Order: sequence, then structure tokens, then C-alpha cells
Amino acid sequence: MRLHWRLTLLCAAVIAIAMVTVHLYVNRTVHEILLATLLGLALLLTYSVSRSVSRPLRKLTGVARSIGAGDFDERVPSDASPREIRDLARALDSTRRQVRDRIAAILGEKSQLETILADITVGILVTGRDGRVLLTNRTFERFFGVPSPTEGRPPVEMIRDVQVQEAIEHTLRTGEALTHTMTTSGMPERHFDVHVGTVRREGAGMGVVAVFYDTTELHRLERARKDFVANVSHEIRTPLTAIKGCADTLADGALEDRATADRFVQTILTHSDRLQLLLEDLLDLSRLESDRLKIEMHDFSIRQAVDRACDSVRQQATGKGIAILVEVPDELTVRGDPKLIEQAVVNLLDNAVKYTPGGGKVRVAAARIGTDEDFASPDNTPLFVLAPENGHPDSTTRPVGSGERVALEVVDEGIGIPSDSLPRVFERFYRVEKGRSRSMGGTGLGLSIVRHIIESHGERVYAKSILGAGSTFGFTLPVV
Repeated sequence: MRLHWRLTLLCAAVIAIAMVTVHLYVNRTVHEILLATLLGLALLLTYSVSRSVSRPLRKLTGVARSIGAGDFDERVPSDASPREIRDLARALDSTRRQVRDRIAAILGEKSQLETILADITVGILVTGRDGRVLLTNRTFERFFGVPSPTEGRPPVEMIRDVQVQEAIEHTLRTGEALTHTMTTSGMPERHFDVHVGTVRREGAGMGVVAVFYDTTELHRLERARKDFVANVSHEIRTPLTAIKGCADTLADGALEDRATADRFVQTILTHSDRLQLLLEDLLDLSRLESDRLKIEMHDFSIRQAVDRACDSVRQQATGKGIAILVEVPDELTVRGDPKLIEQAVVNLLDNAVKYTPGGGKVRVAAARIGTDEDFASPDNTPLFVLAPENGHPDSTTRPVGSGERVALEVVDEGIGIPSDSLPRVFERFYRVEKGRSRSMGGTGLGLSIVRHIIESHGERVYAKSILGAGSTFGFTLPVV
């Protein structure tokens, strides 16, 4: 009995111990499960927060990369969270808009500057600190016949003027602005005023800019003015000297000798007429060269204008026994200023009658020549052509190159003109044989007046000649 009781107590003790152990393991397991659950919840919360933060950050990173690549159209999300990321997104979007607007403004200024540089009438060359070209405009490239691109080349390679190169180098070293004049060789010769200055950025020299002003036309006008004054002085001095000599002789007693007095008076009258013709031609030329000249354009019969011009020189031609032949169709109608065209024909006829020997012929002919692009004289012989550089500002005729033309020519039987003199026969006071021309009473301005009249209409004037076989002078007009 006692043994049984002991076994019962022992079993109870073992069971009690086992139960305590089981409770310990259960408590530990529940603790570990709770810890694992909390850790899982924390990880889940961390993942959720991470996704809510990383997604807008990735979007912001993509927008930043797009801005860096020059794409400013992608918008930044403004509803991101948390608040710090939302503020960052808004700041990045503001930066995107500002950079876009500034780049657009810079591109607009760059385009405007390129347009100005392309259309400006002065040549521009810009170099860097190393003295090599960074930029040139089209005018500069046209002045010096330089093909694009010009970047990286030394200026002297294009300008071929050592003094300009030295001026650029001097300005690079010292920052001092310089002015230089240069003349290019070749045909045609060109003159330039060159201004070299420093290109500065934030007060520091970054290179130089050289500006080339084309003064060729100014030089030509100045030379023409000097030549004109010299020629006018010479043309006036000759008749004045003769008039003064005759007057002095008459005043010294030659009036008593009737024959001598008549001869000297006739000389005075001759040279007075020559002076009057010279002054009238000078006034006509001045009026034609004036910007105030009004071209009154009308449709008119070229035959009628030629007939009136022939009447003006008929007496002079008859006195030399010269026949004037007119080969101009009655129905030919042209457009121009009738009075000016008639004056041009009169000058050509007067010139032809002067140089045609007595008993010869002067022929006036007109014929259609097609459009201006395939211009040639009616008989297709070689000729020297003066195409108008610019139409007169008041000219309202059709521009060169449009519509059918007529060529009117005046042909003489004179001694002809050497080929090397043809390009100059339309210059003021130019004479192939100076002594012979003056003896015939010419002023040296007739062909120049013709040239200005025809150029004021935007048309062509031309000449052709064979030595010993006469000369031909002509011009074109638009056919109506």
C-alpha cells in the first residue's frame, strides 16, 4: 500500500514537472510567434513606406534625366508624399520650367543674332583667345571668297593681309582697339576699313572681333569726283582760253581789221556754243544722276520717238551729206519715259553723225530680242553690254529678266572703236581719240547721258564695233 502510494506521488511529481516544462515551451513559442508577427508587420510597413517613397523618387530621377537630355515637356508629379518629397517635386518642376524658358530665350536670341549677322552688310570675324576663328558671317565670306566652315582657321589664311593679322594679335595681347585700312588685290580691287576690338565676358578678354566695312564704292565715288572735276576743268579751260585770247586780241586793236575781227568773233561764238553744250550736258547728267529724277512711264510708239530724234539731227546730217535710214516697225510699242528715250536716241544719233564721214549713212533699227535671259543683239554679233547695277529708285518699269524686249540700235560708218576702249566709252568725258573728238565738237558726256537714261529704266545699254567698219550703240526696252 505504501509502495503504491509512493508511485502515485512520483507520477504526480513527474506530471507536474512535465506540465511546467510544457507551459514554459508554450510561453516561449507564443512569445516567438508574437515577435515574428511584429517583425513581419514592421517589414510590411517598411516595404509599404519604401514603395511610397521610392516610386516618386524614381519619377523625379527620370524627370531630372530628361531635363539633362534637353526634354522639358515631361511634368513632375505634384501629389507625391510625404510632404518633403512633394516639396522637392514642386521645386524640380519649377526649375524645369525656368530652365525651359531660359533656354527658349537663349535660342531666340541666338536665332536673332544669326539672322542679324547673316543679313548685315559689314563683314564680321570673331576669334578666341588663341587667335583662331570662332565665327564669321556670310558677308565676310562673300567679301573674301571664303567657303564655310571657317572655324579653327587663322584669320590671315582668309584675309591675306599681314597688317590686319598683326592688329588682331595686338588686340589679343593688350586689349587695345585698333583701326586699319586695307585693299585687296585682284579684279575688282576692294577697299575696307577694319575695326578690331576685344570681346569681353565679365570684364575679361575672351577674344577679338574684327568688323570689315566695304569702302570700295566710296573710293570709286571719290576717284570719280576727282576725275570729274579735273575733266570739267579741262573741258572748260580750252574754250575759255580761246575766247579770252580772241577777246584780248580784239581789244588790242584787231577790231580795226575787219577780216581778222570776223574770224576772232566767229571763234568766240564757236567756243561759246561749245561751252553752252557742255553746261547743258552737265545739267542733264546731274539731273539724271539725282535721286529726284522722276521717270514717267508710258506705253508709246518707239517709231515716233525715233522720228522726232531724227528731226533734231537732220540739219546736221544734211550739212555733211549723211543719210539717216530708219528701220523701226510702226506698230512696235514699248514702255518707258518717252522724253528721256527720245533724248537718248538724239544723243546716239548726234554721236553717229559726228563720226560718220561725209556722204555716209547712219542707220536706226529696232527688233525684238526675246526675254532678257537670252539677251543678244539682233544680229548676234559680239558686243559689250552694260547691265544696270540697280534700277533708278523712281523707275516703275518691269524688272530686268521679265517679259519680251526690243533692242534699238544706231549704226554709224565711222572709224570704229578698239576693243579695249569699248568698256569705257560710256564713261563721262572718255574719248577714244581726244583731239579728234574735241575737233568734232563733242562734250564727252553724250554716251554717259544715254547710259544713265537707260539704267534709270532698269534696262541694258551696249556697244559693238569693228575697226574701220563703224560702231553700233544700242539699248533695250520692254515690249508692251
